[in-house]
Amino acid sequence: MGELLQEPETEHDEDEQTEFSFAELSPEAQARALDKYREGVWEDWEPSDELEHMAGCLRLLGIDLDTCDVPLMNGKTRSEPDIHYRLSYCQGDGAAFTGNWSAKDLRLAQLAGEVADDDVIHRYGAELLAVYLRYPKAECRIARGMGLLSLSVEVDHETLDLDEDAHCEEIADLAEQLQDIFRACAQWIYDQLRDEADYQTSDENCREGIEANEYLFDGDGDRL
Repeated sequence: MGELLQEPETEHDEDEQTEFSFAELSPEAQARALDKYREGVWEDWEPSDELEHMAGCLRLLGIDLDTCDVPLMNGKTRSEPDIHYRLSYCQGDGAAFTGNWSAKDLRLAQLAGEVADDDVIHRYGAELLAVYLRYPKAECRIARGMGLLSLSVEVDHETLDLDEDAHCEEIADLAEQLQDIFRACAQWIYDQLRDEADYQTSDENCREGIEANEYLFDGDGDRL
C-alpha cells in the first residue's frame, strides 16, 4: 500500500492572539500603554473647572480677577479668569493673575463654608483681614511681573486716609505686605493645579480610564 499523505504541519496549532485587554498585557506592555494614554490625557486636560473654583476663592478674598476671551472650536469665545500658569516640571513653572483687590469685598465667612478644609487659603484670608482692620477702605491693583509667580501691587493711596507725613512710607509697606500675600495666592493656585495634573496623569487614574473604555492593545501595548 502506498504511504498515507499527511497534512503539512503548521507553525501554530491555534491562531496566535493579536488582541489583548490591558490586564492581559505583560508588565512592560502595560507600562507602554499607560505612557501613551497619559500623553493623551495631558494634551486634552483643560483645568477650566479648577480655575473657576480658584477664581471663586480669590473673589471671597476680595480679589476681582481680570478675564480673558478663550477661543472655542465653534468659532465663539468664552470668558475665563485671567490666570496664567505653566506646569512643565522645570525652572520657570508657576502661576500668576491680574485683577483688583478691595478690603471691603472680603467674604471670609462664606469662604469658610465653601472650602472649610483648606487651611492655606484661610491663612491668606486672615492676613487680608488684618489689613482690612487697619485700612477698611484699602484698594489696590494687582499686575503681573516679568515672570510667573511675579506680581506687583499698586495701592490706591486715596483709600487709606493717611496723614501726610506717614503717607509714602506707609503706602510702600502696605504694598509690600499685599504683594507677599498675593504672590502666596499665586503659589497656592500653582500647587492646586500641579496636584490636579499629577492626579489626572497618575498610573491609577490612567489605568481606570483604559479599563473603563475597554481598550484593546497589541502585544507591545499599542492601542488598536
